Amino acid sequence: MGKIIVLVHEKCPHCDTIKQKLGNDKRFKIMDVSKEPDARELALKLGVNAVPYFLYADEHGQVCTLDEKGNVGKCVGEVNKKR
Repeated sequence: MGKIIVLVHEKCPHCDTIKQKLGNDKRFKIMDVSKEPDARELALKLGVNAVPYFLYADEHGQVCTLDEKGNVGKCVGEVNKKR
């Protein structure tokens, strides 16, 4: 089963709200683009230019953008196997 990745930034008030609402929900992985090189790499490869931003990571390591309806968009393969 895949996981939802949420890209955030430490100075983003909307990101703080998302992090509080998600709490410790294991279905989500929070990645901070201001602190984590892997998060910055994902943002660059997928053309993410605003946060918070939701991505989908499948069980094979492929990461994809999600639109506002949850549909899968652009994908990149095996960015980081540690997910």
